[in-house]
Amino acid sequence: MTRSESSEMPCVRGCVLRGAEESDEPLVMGARHGLLCDSCFYRLSHALTIVPGLVANIRANVIPSAGSSDGMPRAGRSEPQLPISVAALDDADTLYAKLVSWTEVIGGELGVRQPRPAVWANFLEVQGFRPVTVAVAHDLVREMAGWFSTHLESIAYLPVVREFHDDLCWGWNDAPGVFPLMGRWPIEPRAVIAAVNRECPVCGRKEVKVLPPAGDSTDMQVVCGHCRWVVDPKDYGAYADLFTAA
Repeated sequence: MTRSESSEMPCVRGCVLRGAEESDEPLVMGARHGLLCDSCFYRLSHALTIVPGLVANIRANVIPSAGSSDGMPRAGRSEPQLPISVAALDDADTLYAKLVSWTEVIGGELGVRQPRPAVWANFLEVQGFRPVTVAVAHDLVREMAGWFSTHLESIAYLPVVREFHDDLCWGWNDAPGVFPLMGRWPIEPRAVIAAVNRECPVCGRKEVKVLPPAGDSTDMQVVCGHCRWVVDPKDYGAYADLFTAA
């Protein structure tokens, strides 16, 4: 049995909030942003914030010295530097193609003009980038991510929002999303704001932490490092009190 968070419709992804005690019934998380709960909405927003820097870092790994002269992230992997990394090339192209494809789907659903970035395509579908520098790759992805973010409240009402969330955040075996790729191609780590990690209300792991601004964002993030639960920015004050409590 589960209990409802309120009279709201449940999150389309079936999210529940873990009770404080083992005997507590799970709390069904309400859809407060279109069809998504707070956590899913802010997880998706967080993915859009970090994806330009992620793609730039993956492209820097295609030719490991590519990111050294233009201010973009350096390669974060420790493997021997080869002339070209096919894995990095494939991952960057796949993620870029994913973003381009979703601009077409969502632009059509919303009836708004979407970005039209240059792409490499065959007769069936987008395959990835045309030959570009790391900086250009970053800017192309930033344009698309900014477009998604601008329309995110409207996107949250679309029937495809569950698929968009899951595809962009997690992806699939042959087309991983933002968070799996963050693990595969880690950006140079930013210092975590000093505090003891707190317990996540969703997965129960003690991995909720405060992160400084990432990518093009000027906002900090309160996020679970395990399940990627993300705190609504309006609740940061309460979490600041929690983190500073003895």
